[in-house]
Amino acid sequence: MRYYKMMLASICLLTLSACAELGQKTIAYPSVSLSGLQLLSSGYSKQNYEVQLKIENPNAFPLPLSKLDYELILNDAVFASGVNEEAITIPANAAETITLQVTSNFASLYEQALSFGNSIIGNNASREFNYGLKGNLFFAEWLPQVPYDYSGQVNLGFGSLIDKVK
Repeated sequence: MRYYKMMLASICLLTLSACAELGQKTIAYPSVSLSGLQLLSSGYSKQNYEVQLKIENPNAFPLPLSKLDYELILNDAVFASGVNEEAITIPANAAETITLQVTSNFASLYEQALSFGNSIIGNNASREFNYGLKGNLFFAEWLPQVPYDYSGQVNLGFGSLIDKVK
């Protein structure tokens, strides 16, 4: 009987130490940034753009992304928003780029044109404009929804991005 008690105690200790070890491993949330913005076509009523989002996975295991929602803000005005339901796996300790096709309407273009005009009047010779990117990443059932909020500057004169993580 004493042998069984010692075995049971040993099993309990091993189980508890294994659980403690698992509890110490944390999951680092991935980051999302804007890596490209390109005008594809433009008309009076709508403009089509290609937006590239870079998703970085800092974990030692891959992350299965099932969808993401996004809102791209340019000069404090919503430029584009939507949902991408393309499932991808972000490799461990690596980054993956998602390309989105987005459309803006005349009202959005008008707001951006006003902002652009105000910037020129305000002597913004560098043509750098603030942008924001926010939304949520949705993963497999074992990982909760992860919000992201990123900001930076885009130089509309040359199309290059200047990153500033929030």
